[in-house]
Amino acid sequence: MNMTLSRREVLRKSIISSSMMTIYTTSSSAQKSGDDNWPQFGRTSTNSRFSENSNVSGYSASRQWNLNVSDPVQSGISVTDNTVYFADAVGRVYQLTSDGRTQIYQQGVRDSVEPDTSLPTSTPAILGDNLYFGGLSGNIICIDVSSNQEQWSYDTSASVRSPLLIADGQVIAGDTDGDVMSVKTDTGEENWVYSTEESIRTSAVLFEASVYIGTDNGRIHIIDADSGDGEEISMLNTELSASPVADNSAVYFVTTNGNVVAIDPTEN
Repeated sequence: MNMTLSRREVLRKSIISSSMMTIYTTSSSAQKSGDDNWPQFGRTSTNSRFSENSNVSGYSASRQWNLNVSDPVQSGISVTDNTVYFADAVGRVYQLTSDGRTQIYQQGVRDSVEPDTSLPTSTPAILGDNLYFGGLSGNIICIDVSSNQEQWSYDTSASVRSPLLIADGQVIAGDTDGDVMSVKTDTGEENWVYSTEESIRTSAVLFEASVYIGTDNGRIHIIDADSGDGEEISMLNTELSASPVADNSAVYFVTTNGNVVAIDPTEN
C-alpha cells in the first residue's frame, strides 16, 4: 500500500489507529535536513508541533509491518532515533524500533481497573537515553532505555494522564486530582507542587519562565517555573480538552465550544 503524507516528517515514521501500530518505510525525491526527532508531545516546550528543519515535500510511504496491541492506544507518540514510544489505555508504554523490535514497560499500569477508553493516557517523552511517562497508577517514571532499568519513580496524588513537558531540567505534568508538579529530570526529586483543584488531562507549555496549563473545566493557571508560585488567570466557562500552544507573543487555548483564546503574558 502506498500513500502520500501531508503531515510533518516525523509523523511519516508511525501512524496509530485503534489498537494497531503501523510502521511505514519512506522514500523521497526531496532532501531532509536537521533534527527530525519528536521527543515529546508537541515536540518542543511550547508545543509547537513543528520542525523548522524538516521538509516533507516529495515524501511517500509504504507499510512495513503492523503491531496489534491488547488495548486501545490512547496517547500521542514520541519519536527519536528511529524509535517510537506510545501508551495504551491501561498504561503500558511501548517502545518500537524501525526494524520491528518491541519493548513494553508496565510500571504505569493500574491493576484491576477496567481501562477508560474515553480518556487519554500520558504521552511519553525522551531525553537522551531516558524515557519519562506518567502512570495511571499515580506516578511519574523514568527508565533508562539503554539498560531498561528504572531510574526513579515519583508518586503523585492521582493518575497522570497529561502529556509530560520536559524543559530546563524539569519534568512537568498535571494529574487528575488537579496537582501540577515539577520534578528534576535526573533524580525525580520534587521541585514544587501547585494545586488547581480540578482534573488535568492536557499538557503544560513553558513560556518566558512561566508554566501555562488548563484544567478540564476551563480554568487557566500560570505558574512560575522556578518557584511553583501561581494563580488562576482566566475562567473560560467551558471544557478544555486540547493542549495549549505558544509562539513568541502569546499562549493559545482551544475550547470545546469552538473558541480560540490567546493569553498575552505581558498582561499577567
